[in-house]
Amino acid sequence: MLELDGLRTDPRRGSSLLRIRLTALYKISSDKSGLHVASEHLLDKTPEDVRRITEVLIEGHMRGIVAMRTAEDVDVRRNEVEKIFMTQATGDLLNIGIEIVTLRIIDVHIKGGS
Repeated sequence: MLELDGLRTDPRRGSSLLRIRLTALYKISSDKSGLHVASEHLLDKTPEDVRRITEVLIEGHMRGIVAMRTAEDVDVRRNEVEKIFMTQATGDLLNIGIEIVTLRIIDVHIKGGS
């Protein structure tokens, strides 16, 4: 379970702060070219390092997606947000040899606006 806190929604449409809880299943790329990329980027990393790197990339992409939407849109259209994430983040993660298998938004908590 990954908890992302302080994600800000689109300021042009009433900015809100969100806390999103999600699950992400990821793995080291399994095809030949993916393994080569993973060995270049991750061979000297501990499993904890790989987890942190992956979580930072997940959080960055999720922040970008949330910043273009309203809080209600993120909450109501979770499946759409997940699909957008998978489309946008897959390339960046593959560039370091990691594949996202699934990503599911479990909970969206609207903390308030500014």
